[in-house]
Amino acid sequence: MGNTDTAGGTGEDDRVPGAGTIPGATPRPLPRRRTRPGVRGHRTADDGSLVDAYIDGDDAAFSEIVRRHRARLWRVARRYARSDDEADDIIQDALLRASRHLSKFRGDSALTTWLHRLVVNSGYDHLGVGFRRREFTTLDASEVAHRLLGTEEPFGQVDLSITLRDAIGQLPEDQRQAILLVDLADLPVDEVAAIMKVRPGTVKSRRARARSTLKALLTESED
Repeated sequence: MGNTDTAGGTGEDDRVPGAGTIPGATPRPLPRRRTRPGVRGHRTADDGSLVDAYIDGDDAAFSEIVRRHRARLWRVARRYARSDDEADDIIQDALLRASRHLSKFRGDSALTTWLHRLVVNSGYDHLGVGFRRREFTTLDASEVAHRLLGTEEPFGQVDLSITLRDAIGQLPEDQRQAILLVDLADLPVDEVAAIMKVRPGTVKSRRARARSTLKALLTESED
């Protein structure tokens, strides 16, 4: 994992700006929903007050939310990435989503939980894009085959860099999500079950069916 001083971004100089200055962010207006008095000290304000302040137009409140939670979120993003730079991209995407949709946060769960889900969604999207677009070397493809299927045989002679993307693309969405999150992102089954809102046993069965389907598709492509 990368240096948390630069990747985790806990210092004053690494704070991500509010939506008004995040590249690609849509401009306000955001719906007003003030339920607490205005924030006077961002560092001492609770998360709920910062959310309300940001929705009311205080971009500095969002910068404080990012400063407070970014290091923890980055560690989650790193599970989905092959490098620190890719983890940074995942975090940037998740924070952009947060800046656009923070008005939808209703406080039913902790803000950190809501942000965690956004990072997971961005990470999963990143994995999917990787399989659709990334040009794997033969070694990369063999490593992926080993992680997803537990073996590199009998697929040594097929063009895995193409075949794997095609095969994974044919999986049902629930099976694809289960195998990518468990076997490629290295998330625990219990955590994947929480993300997918199913029982751990369901994740295991979906993962098993995905492996069976992938092996059949790769074997078929070799014929």
